[in-house]
Amino acid sequence: MANDIKELSAELRPIVVKFRRVFGPIELASALSDALLAQAGRRPDRALDRAVARGLMVREAIKEEEGGHISAEEAGRVLGISKPAVLERFKKGQLLGWREPRQGAVRFPVWQFADGDLLAGLLEVLAILAQAPGINDWGRIVFFLNRRNSLKGKRPLDLLRQGKVSTIKRLAWADVEP
Repeated sequence: MANDIKELSAELRPIVVKFRRVFGPIELASALSDALLAQAGRRPDRALDRAVARGLMVREAIKEEEGGHISAEEAGRVLGISKPAVLERFKKGQLLGWREPRQGAVRFPVWQFADGDLLAGLLEVLAILAQAPGINDWGRIVFFLNRRNSLKGKRPLDLLRQGKVSTIKRLAWADVEP
């Protein structure tokens, strides 16, 4: 299976290189998503293909939201700490990020930083979310970026920026508790 994936990746690479000059990563992901959706059609046995295609688009859009993302080195410069210290905080769940398998690196959303530090209240909320074993890196990121009816259409990120940490902590506990 791993060799098949490597072979597929090798076959797709020239296509990506060709079109990368014209399209950004979100557009490329959209094209792949469209291809998966066209292949799946409305067949009930291809529901997973449709879900993966939608997820691919959402993930690519999230990566670019609110200023995009930075490397561990860049995050270290923002926080005034070393790259290994940044990666250690990520491993401990004290920084939001995701692993980029192609690069063998971790990327960090820019929106979590403010004035040379982490956004006020972020660590407290991350500590709560860490208590839910089913919430992975992407789940934690999506928690902050999803608009909520309970927040009158705002995102937890918006309220953290307004200093409403206790509201977001309550929301995090509601997501964590069974």
